[in-house]
Amino acid sequence: MKKRRYRILLNIATLCLCLAAIAVGVYSVKTAQLNIIGTIGFESHNCDVYVNGTLTGASTLSGTTLTPTTLHYYDKTNNNTDTTKYVNVHNDTTGWAIGDVYFDDLNNVPEGKLAQDIVMTLKIYNNSKFPVYVIYNGEELDIDTTKITITASQSVIEMPANQTAADAITLTITFTLESEDFTKLTLTSEKPLLEFTKDRPTLKGDLITMDLVKDDANTVETYRVIKVNDDGTALVMAMFDANAAQSFGSSNTYKNSALDTYLNTTWYNTLNSTAKSAIVASNITQYSYTSSSKEKTDTHASFANYSSKAVIETITDKRNVYALDIEDIEEYFGGTAGGADKNTAGKFSSTDIYTLFWNTTEKPTTITHPWLRSANANVSANEWYVNGNEGHLGAGSTSYNLAARPAFKINLSEIKYNFV
Repeated sequence: MKKRRYRILLNIATLCLCLAAIAVGVYSVKTAQLNIIGTIGFESHNCDVYVNGTLTGASTLSGTTLTPTTLHYYDKTNNNTDTTKYVNVHNDTTGWAIGDVYFDDLNNVPEGKLAQDIVMTLKIYNNSKFPVYVIYNGEELDIDTTKITITASQSVIEMPANQTAADAITLTITFTLESEDFTKLTLTSEKPLLEFTKDRPTLKGDLITMDLVKDDANTVETYRVIKVNDDGTALVMAMFDANAAQSFGSSNTYKNSALDTYLNTTWYNTLNSTAKSAIVASNITQYSYTSSSKEKTDTHASFANYSSKAVIETITDKRNVYALDIEDIEEYFGGTAGGADKNTAGKFSSTDIYTLFWNTTEKPTTITHPWLRSANANVSANEWYVNGNEGHLGAGSTSYNLAARPAFKINLSEIKYNFV
């Protein structure tokens, strides 16, 4: 059996503001290599945080040298890891270089994998005199998840004040090789991979509670953060059905449909003045997608062919409240948004769909089927929706009475909210 190795070059730098280019390329069939070139940064916002790390699941290259100040690479041949050295992320600016290492598909490769995962294990403790949040920003990377995925064991960790090395928590970041079919790609991020901050930011996936209803009953309801924008606004979706039996309309055109009117007018007018002031009216686009049974897999719980995305209409008379598009769901689960040339699908299972819409890992107790605003390109009076019974994206007649789930962009600095 011939050994095939995939190279990954990681440069870890403290106080780094961005993740630089990651390039992927094939050099030959026998020596296909994955190069990750750039800086994966840690940024400390006046926090006294110490980090130690090891890298496992990889082979070393000859000539790789390590010093006590590096983020330590675990050399499984020579077993030369240092598990005691911590570096102060706030004060140390010399940079950490792991060096050039390989994915290796020969030694102890789990069934169904191309190579062992490369796992970065970080031991972190907070010596600040105040609690600190550890924020993982890897989900914001513009990465082709059909080639490689990067995941963390936790996205937000709250660390108490005055910790020592004995109190260190463990955070793992896993690099998984997904395909041998490499083409060259570049990705960038304006944020470091990890941030250490005193303030708890609002992140994609958070559940928050808000009282938006126009009444005196203090009606607090739960919303899911779908996307956080650079301007401080967030796209949120209600974790409840505003109407469990709402028709879409007479055709699959979203603009001025019965669903559009209900969400943007009827439901919006139930909100109080503070909520209306905080909601940011937006131009939205309705896309169409073709349907195919081949699209639905264990890691893509959707019958919609995401690469078939086509614009039906961009609605320029702005909407305050609207239904999500398939694009919002694909992007939430790591896919790309934008034009047809950027349609990389996300990876999500039925369990992921249950969690996103009902906050459960199993079929919800009360089953509904929330409408999406996406049209089925195969049938003129057919629209996409979320199948709450089976946990996937399916399509059905616009005459069906399905659930209306409000979504909207909101300026969270103008509204009171709490994390769940």
